[in-house]
Amino acid sequence: YVGFEGEIGGSALCLYRPEDGKAVAGILLAGIEDDHSSSDGKILSDMEESALLELSNVITSGFIDAWADELKLALTQHPPALVHDFVPAIVEQIMTDIAQKSAYTIAFNTRLLVTDMNIGLDILVLPDVTAIERLRSGR
Repeated sequence: YVGFEGEIGGSALCLYRPEDGKAVAGILLAGIEDDHSSSDGKILSDMEESALLELSNVITSGFIDAWADELKLALTQHPPALVHDFVPAIVEQIMTDIAQKSAYTIAFNTRLLVTDMNIGLDILVLPDVTAIERLRSGR
């Protein structure tokens, strides 16, 4: 989960299935952690979590920076946070926050696949609709 703010605020999420997150972290760590199990019962080790946070930060900043450049806006990205939960629960919480400000939302969903490894992730970007409405009306 990454929040962003500025002339448009909102949220961006990189959504991994647990097994995909472990596989991606394993690729990023390139064998640094051969044992991908966590001794304290967590799904991911601290290094795996750090690797996924960094990748998510890079991916979401690409989307946010592209918007800022294209729309000539000043946007600031917050540090990423890792959340372990069912995707509907995560999205529902964000949608609840959005519903307090607006009766509708705009969502951008992108699916990235590494087909030969059966790994995928979804990128969900949810901008603040009220800010977009302000921009459309001339700021």
